[in-house]
Amino acid sequence: MHEAATASPEPSSVEVVIDGWIPGTMVSPSEAEAAGPVVLLLHGFASTRDEVGSMFRFLANAMAADGISSLRIDFVSPTSVDPQSIPPFSEQIAMAATALRWLISHPCADASRVGVVGFSLGGAVAISLAARVPQDVAAVVLWSSSGDVRHDLGASLGPIARETALREGHVIVDLGFRVVSLSAAFFAGLDVEASVERVGRITCPLGIVYGADDPLIRYRDAIVRNHGTYATEDRILTATGHLLGALDADAEVSQEVIGQTVRWMASWLGYGTPPGC
Repeated sequence: MHEAATASPEPSSVEVVIDGWIPGTMVSPSEAEAAGPVVLLLHGFASTRDEVGSMFRFLANAMAADGISSLRIDFVSPTSVDPQSIPPFSEQIAMAATALRWLISHPCADASRVGVVGFSLGGAVAISLAARVPQDVAAVVLWSSSGDVRHDLGASLGPIARETALREGHVIVDLGFRVVSLSAAFFAGLDVEASVERVGRITCPLGIVYGADDPLIRYRDAIVRNHGTYATEDRILTATGHLLGALDADAEVSQEVIGQTVRWMASWLGYGTPPGC
């Protein structure tokens, strides 16, 4: 007679506020006792810490089941009380750096096994962060990553939005799924070095995921080339766009992305179950 399978225990999920103002969610294995691998999750433009289709929430739970803790944050403006306001790119990098320092100091964290995952604009933030502090990042995974924020956001938002913001101080933009407020500083902050050029300063394994129908896949070859001799793996998903199947009814593609990401992080950061965090 076979015994019933034991369900995996639910991970520990705790809402946190970092440095007094950055909201986040820390997820760790339910039975962790020693420090282990941790991953920082960085969302895309105008999204939130759970990401489209709750992909980051599902990823956090999947990593916890594999012994990996994670922190996901919201990019919020420190200078505006307007919930529609999107902070400039440089401020998002600074927030990510603050969150990374907080995560490294967490009791769950083995500081030698820290990864970063970025989705879309969050991918560009992840590249910039890992290039800035390569000694602190042991693995990076990019989902549908922007390779040049000046081109990608500047082109999608259009010159009229930029001109209005620069003239009036800010502009309100209806993205269809959310209305956002973009400051003159947001547009001025897009004039930065292309993220694909910063990839060469990343000194750890790098995983890349793109949908074959995503226009941003044009950056894939440059990212691989610029990463040089360090371990690079990629996954190109056929008949899939920028959102990686997050809104598909069966979620098959998004689950494949999550599964691949967990496997990469488990391989590059090593297994370890940090109980009691």
